[in-house]
Amino acid sequence: MFSFMRTFRTMGAIGVAASLLLSAGVALAEEGAAVNTTSSVGITAENPASATTKTEIEKAARERVRVEAAARKAEIEKTAREAKERLKTAADARKAIATTTRANIKEIKQSAGERVKAVREEAKERVKAEREKATERMKDIQDKKRQQLAQRLTTRFEELNKTWTDKFAAQLDRYNAMVQKMEARAAAAAANGKDVTAATAAIQIAKNVTTATQASVAAQASKIYTPDTSTIITTAATSTSQGQEELTKGLKAAFQTLHATLFKDLFALRDGPMMVARRAVQDALQTLGKVPGVDEGGTTATSATSNQ
Repeated sequence: MFSFMRTFRTMGAIGVAASLLLSAGVALAEEGAAVNTTSSVGITAENPASATTKTEIEKAARERVRVEAAARKAEIEKTAREAKERLKTAADARKAIATTTRANIKEIKQSAGERVKAVREEAKERVKAEREKATERMKDIQDKKRQQLAQRLTTRFEELNKTWTDKFAAQLDRYNAMVQKMEARAAAAAANGKDVTAATAAIQIAKNVTTATQASVAAQASKIYTPDTSTIITTAATSTSQGQEELTKGLKAAFQTLHATLFKDLFALRDGPMMVARRAVQDALQTLGKVPGVDEGGTTATSATSNQ
């Protein structure tokens, strides 16, 4: 009985201890749960701030990208506008120059044509007077075939001089047109920022030379190539055989001298002033062609000088 009571007390003590231990465990578990809950609450409390910061960073990054893209776009648009304005300015300059050039070319051609026409008109009366004197003298030739031949030769020399001087005038018109086109090219290149100092000087030289050569051609066009029959002297009457022979020989010598003089003058003009003008235009063209990017912007290149 005593042992049973002691055992009961022991079990009671153990039970009390177990109860206390269980209570302590429960309390410990609750404390741990509380700690875990507190930690979870702390983490949960910290996450919103972290998420907000990340969102703001991403937003700021996107904003920077947007701003930089907008800046690049604005810069590209500005560059494009400036380039367009430069092209428009150059195009306007070329258009104005082209209009002026066409007017200048027309004026030059009219001036050349009018000048040659004027000098020929001035020489017309003198030519007529000299031709009439020669014709009267040729009427003394009894051989009609020789008479007609002499008259044709007189007209032929005049026609040769007109043909050659017309050809020279046409060449000068082409040279002047080329000079005007080169001036337009040089002006357009200058508007695009090119250095055309040497080209401009060469073009001006070509312009001056062609103008001077035009005066030489006009002077040649005004010359008269009619035989001077007043120098033909016969020792006998032209009605005699001796007189006819002397007259024929005199006219032949006059025509030979006239022929030599005419072609001497024409060759001197061709190989002198005309050749100098051609070389001056070629030099100007080559000098302009050496300018880097001279035809950038759409100006058409000028063709080379044509052969004489």
